[in-house]
Amino acid sequence: MGSIRERKIFMRKRLLLLLLVFILVFSLPTTLQAADTPRLGLPSGYSFLGGGFSNEPETEITILSDQTKELSAKADFAFIYATSLKATRYTWYRYLSANNSWLPVKIDDQQDFPGTTKYTFGPMPPGTYYLQLEAEMFGKLLGIRWSDYFSRVIVIHVIAKPLPATKVSVSLPRESLLPGMTTQAEAHLEPAGSTSQITWSIKPADLATIDPNTGAITTYPDKTGVATVTATANGLSDSKLLDIGGLSNQTVNPGQTATFSVSARPIGQYTYQWYEIGPNGAQKLIPGVTGPTLQIKTSSNPDLTTNPDNNRRFRAQIIFSNTEETLLTRIATLHLVNPATGPVPWLQSAPNFSASVSLETVQTLDSRANATPNSGISVIDIGSGPGNWYLTATIGHLMLGSQRLDAVLTLNLASPITLQPDVQTQIATQKRGTSWDVPREALSAFFRIKKSPEARLGQYQGSITWTLNLVPPT
Repeated sequence: MGSIRERKIFMRKRLLLLLLVFILVFSLPTTLQAADTPRLGLPSGYSFLGGGFSNEPETEITILSDQTKELSAKADFAFIYATSLKATRYTWYRYLSANNSWLPVKIDDQQDFPGTTKYTFGPMPPGTYYLQLEAEMFGKLLGIRWSDYFSRVIVIHVIAKPLPATKVSVSLPRESLLPGMTTQAEAHLEPAGSTSQITWSIKPADLATIDPNTGAITTYPDKTGVATVTATANGLSDSKLLDIGGLSNQTVNPGQTATFSVSARPIGQYTYQWYEIGPNGAQKLIPGVTGPTLQIKTSSNPDLTTNPDNNRRFRAQIIFSNTEETLLTRIATLHLVNPATGPVPWLQSAPNFSASVSLETVQTLDSRANATPNSGISVIDIGSGPGNWYLTATIGHLMLGSQRLDAVLTLNLASPITLQPDVQTQIATQKRGTSWDVPREALSAFFRIKKSPEARLGQYQGSITWTLNLVPPT
């Protein structure tokens, strides 16, 4: 008898132990989220015995700013409260980061057994939003709240509605830099609020680097030249020229004063030292000049082959205070020209262009071919007085015998300029007395060739006519 009774007691203890383990195991919350996610209450998860949210929204949602998202959830009561349940109150909350609080955005009271609750989120401005749902369950006796559950935190990412760019404009806070300096290119998209992604590039790549996403430019400390900075968005682009060197060549008549001035001014406190560069590259300090400008009074000797000032070369060094850092300008040359050869502007250099493209491409597609110039474009004007000079260009058709290709030529200058056959197009204009120079390495261009099934294999040739006019004021 005693042994049978002991076995019954042992079995009851074991059943009780198993029941407690069962309740503990199946009542654990089933939800984990990042520790830094704001929340109103600890997510309850769901278990058959302990209740909770048996259905709840996904935790990460992404929508556009003009869209809405319907959220739905359902809570179930704990098994032990099945007979005493009276009503359920759902409350949807949205997190307010400004004051670290939760705002009720919808209250949904339901009688008897809990059903599904729904909430429509949006439209909302771009940003990240946090929502959480609370379910309160009240018993029949005295309206006592038996259960209080919290859903997982719902993270909703609202992104701007796509608004493609229709125009790209590039600006440079500094249009001249010393080698080793940095700057930040900026792009403006139209219409305002455009969501098009901006991509940056710079050519030639051996002068400077540019972050393709931010437009941050870093020049190399030992490279000088003219770089083209380009921003592209939605297939559109705009470019600006960036001078890397900070010092320009000067052209004057014999007997006149040539003025060299550092155009790139870094941030900080510094002084200048000027040097003359000898034929062998040796630097000779010019004493007494510590500012950004160097003036050279030239010899009046009209014989340019013996004038000692013709083709002299100079550069400036910037020395920062309290540091050992220095920056150097490019080497600039002093050119002398006699008034007899330069009373009016003249075109010192103008390029021809060459390009190649496969016959199959031209016969089947509208094509593009990069054009290589054989020189830069340089206009010299040392005159004075009122008026402006104008440089124009006209291209002819590309011909192979009697066979013609329809093509246009685009020059990438401060802004793209497209030359069409037999149409005179303005390239540049400046006030009287202003020279203008685009080095060969800074001049890029391309042909756009219309599809021509009749095209033949061979060398098509065309002409380009450059015209420089001095126009007095009206």
